[in-house]
Amino acid sequence: MSALSNSSLKTSEAHRTSSDLAARSAAAVNLPAILLVGADTARLSGLADLFENEEFSCLFAASEAGADETLAQGQTDLIVLDGRIGGRGAMEMCARLAASRAAPIIVLSDEPDVTDRIIALEIGADALLSRAFDRRDLIATARALIRRSHRSRRRTSASAERGVLHLRSRLLVGPGGVRTSLAPSLFGLLWIFVSHPGQLVSTEVAADLLGQKKVMTDVHFRTLVARLRNKLTIVGLDGAALNLVRREGYVLDPAVQIELRSDGGSQGARGASQLFLRMPSERRQ
Repeated sequence: MSALSNSSLKTSEAHRTSSDLAARSAAAVNLPAILLVGADTARLSGLADLFENEEFSCLFAASEAGADETLAQGQTDLIVLDGRIGGRGAMEMCARLAASRAAPIIVLSDEPDVTDRIIALEIGADALLSRAFDRRDLIATARALIRRSHRSRRRTSASAERGVLHLRSRLLVGPGGVRTSLAPSLFGLLWIFVSHPGQLVSTEVAADLLGQKKVMTDVHFRTLVARLRNKLTIVGLDGAALNLVRREGYVLDPAVQIELRSDGGSQGARGASQLFLRMPSERRQ
């Protein structure tokens, strides 16, 4: 981890929480960097004391724009979202950040129940803790998430996840050669995600491209995505790479690369789309 300077926190007057907090981030060499996001400056200060006493360095943001600016510098190992940020809920911001996979995310919430935890995990949070947390639990969770993230990054840098989707036979082949056959609806859905990497795919978009406007519902769409995640996992790809953006749809992480290949060899998304769209609509269902 390179040194984190005060100037990196002070690039915009509108984005810093206070000069008092910004001064905390000076010269933290080789320490895991935690981005604390929240509107309560005093509370962020207390969180920073806790983390810095455990040999973490801390960065601060009071808004989504401030968080985006800090994350763009690529120096963040963990994000902690506390309470409401700029009038929006931490959950909403979590969903957007999770789609970018910038860093693991801990959400701190007032008296979270089981439903809150399920929602948080489904939209991409790695952990949901009460704002009245046990300090040992918070620190242990932070260390475990950073450790897991670093292992994942090393694996990704060593070899990208690559698969092959055979367009005529509807076979999906994973990095290790494991293959599985896809039903027409799953094949079509995967084709949509692969043809639109990093882009949001909603129920409406899927229904339109699959020719199922009259029958596709949100529940049906979520069920197809769950089945597709399972198929990706079977062949050795990351099923969790289909990231949920709550109330909007799903995004395929561009880190998972799937080559579209016809019987005559590989082809780009344009050629694949022409092949798929020539398929009768009843065969896509």
